[in-house]
Amino acid sequence: MENDAKCAALAELWLGSIKDKKDAIVLILGSAIGGGIIIDGKLHRGANLSAGEVSYINHRFNPETKEVGYFGLDCSAVEMVKKISKLKNLKDETDGEAVFEYINSGDEQAMEVFDTYCNLIAIQILNLHYVIDPELIAIGGGISAQPILIERINQAIDEIKKVNDFHVATPHIVACHFLNDANLYGALYHFEQSRKEE
Repeated sequence: MENDAKCAALAELWLGSIKDKKDAIVLILGSAIGGGIIIDGKLHRGANLSAGEVSYINHRFNPETKEVGYFGLDCSAVEMVKKISKLKNLKDETDGEAVFEYINSGDEQAMEVFDTYCNLIAIQILNLHYVIDPELIAIGGGISAQPILIERINQAIDEIKKVNDFHVATPHIVACHFLNDANLYGALYHFEQSRKEE
């Protein structure tokens, strides 16, 4: 058994964007954020199988109530699409293609929400980069088919680095080769590997 994000990482390691990379990170942007970490050419699961579960990263903290904001919930691609859908009064609030028509056309309201989203992703990419120092970070999920996503995340990283002098990381970010189907290819790869081990 393997979860969808780990399967996506396996697919990209097998035949995709991180093939032949020793150290890499795969982030799957969807209803939450799935992750897979590759160390020394292998999927790293951790002592309790929680390595790469980036949705649980805390990126907001209230010192009075001790409540946190979770990266996966605050940076849900689905929720970002819903926000823009509501602003533009779309009938189907999950219509990502319609939302990206607004984003790609430079609509001011859509871009404000999208840029905030990309900034939050960029901050955590920098954090992850300092922990793992990967050769490559691959972004998957349905929205990874939109070239503007990687473009805006890279732009956000550059802007953050300009304002914060301590940042020295320069993450290399690409879209997953298998895009939204990576988990399916990874499940096949995991199944084949499991059969070899029997």
